[in-house]
Order: sequence, then C-alpha cells, then structure tokens
Amino acid sequence: MLDIRQLTYEFRSDFRLRLNQDLPTSTLRGALGYAMADVLAYEHSLPVERDKIELFRRYFAPSTSNGNGNRQDGVRPFVIRGGFTDPSQRSFTMQMLLFGQAAQLETLTDLVVERMATRGVGGGRHFGVPCRLRKLDSQPM
Repeated sequence: MLDIRQLTYEFRSDFRLRLNQDLPTSTLRGALGYAMADVLAYEHSLPVERDKIELFRRYFAPSTSNGNGNRQDGVRPFVIRGGFTDPSQRSFTMQMLLFGQAAQLETLTDLVVERMATRGVGGGRHFGVPCRLRKLDSQPM
C-alpha cells in the first residue's frame, strides 16, 4: 500500500504575496526547490554529500531511464495545492500530499517549508516576501 501524508501550512505576510495568478503553486514549487537545496547544504544529520544530492534528486527532481540510456523526468513524490485565504492576498494556505518514501520525510519537509517562509515567497519586483509560517495539519491518508 502506498503511504500518503497530507501536510497543511499557512503563510502570512504584512505585504501582498506576489504569486503566479493562474497557478500560484508553481511559484511555491520553485521556492520549495531552492529552500530544499539550502536546507540540505547546511543539514549535518546527513553525513555524506552524495546522500544529500540523492535525497534532493529523489524528492524534488526524480528521473527515470527509458531503457535506451536516456533519462526522463520522473514523477515528483509530492503534490502542492493551495490558494489565497484573504482578498488582500497576504495569506496563503499550502497543502502538500507526500507519496511513498517522501511521506516518511515530514520533519525534513517542515524544515524546508520553514526555510521557504524565512527566505520569502513571491515574484516580480518584490521577490522573496518573508512570511510567518504556521503548520495547520498533518495526517496520514
């Protein structure tokens, strides 16, 4: 049976969060990747550099071989859903569904999302609006 874990976070800012209007979670997915690389670069609980690189690849940039020696993008073991929670666009709720082995990485995911909020989210001229983060929920599915 495939393990699935649902995590829900709320980002709040004193300023408007400038996320992609059509697909705001694409902005968050990019911020998540940068934050994960940042956390793994400074996380000392993973002793070997190649372990950190492999963890990033499995979690954020999986690839598969098509049998001809060519690598193809694989399916990420997570899905991000979310939306603004107020008309001023200063609050955003992000829900992550973690699948398979990623469902066992809740602590790492929390660290990455915290780093993402600290670094800031958004785009345009006001790139990287720092946010206060609150974890709303964590449950197996």
